[in-house]
Amino acid sequence: VLFSVPHPNFFRRVFIGIASSLLGWLGAFGDLMSYIRLMAVGLASFYIAMVSNDLAARAAVQLSWIAGLSIAMAGHLLNVALGAIAILAHGVRLNMLEFSNNAGVQWSGYSYDPFARRQLGKKE
Repeated sequence: VLFSVPHPNFFRRVFIGIASSLLGWLGAFGDLMSYIRLMAVGLASFYIAMVSNDLAARAAVQLSWIAGLSIAMAGHLLNVALGAIAILAHGVRLNMLEFSNNAGVQWSGYSYDPFARRQLGKKE
């Protein structure tokens, strides 16, 4: 804040330093929220596994071990499937948003209008 923009006036230097660091602070806050989101996904996966184990143990005691095993398998397969979706979604998000923004990629194109009339042979 004090030394990012050299200026003889101390108050102007501090003001410009604070103003120029706001985007960095917002970026750090966005990164922090992204990490909290990843932690929440991991915590949700833990609780799905814990509930699956608990339901399977109760079913094994009260019904049969086959019922308990099937509940455990179904719960953990669901958890693995959700984990695979999370990996895909987070990877796409990181590549599309964070990497492309830092690399300066502009996502632009043309508007989607499937029922528009077009002339044959004309390129848009």
